[in-house]
Amino acid sequence: MVDVYHELEYPREMMESIVKALKPQGRVVLVEYRKENPLIPIKGLHKMTQKQVKKEMEAVNLI
Repeated sequence: MVDVYHELEYPREMMESIVKALKPQGRVVLVEYRKENPLIPIKGLHKMTQKQVKKEMEAVNLI
């Protein structure tokens, strides 16, 4: 998903559904702007930290 995850109203529920729909050995790849990078001139609302992504993906057993 490219620049989408941060926009989801119910990200946990959406990721749980995606995980259920994956084929065996399937993967989900998130492409988001890194909040850690101050050079990206967009609102912080549209960025995510690596720590935040890892924590949320662990919650749905993707990591």
